[in-house]
Amino acid sequence: MAFVRSEPLEMYWLITHLDARKQRYLLPQVPITDPHLLTLLDAFRRV
Repeated sequence: MAFVRSEPLEMYWLITHLDARKQRYLLPQVPITDPHLLTLLDAFRRV
C-alpha cells in the first residue's frame, strides 16, 4: 500500500464516479474497544 499526491481533478473524478457503498468497497464499521489495539492504531496514525 502506498500514498501518493493527487491533483484535485483526479480526486473529483474518483469521488464522483465511484459509489463505494453501492459497490460494497467499504467494510462495515466495527467499534474497536481493546486498549492495546487502540494504542497501536494511534501510534500508526501519528507516523
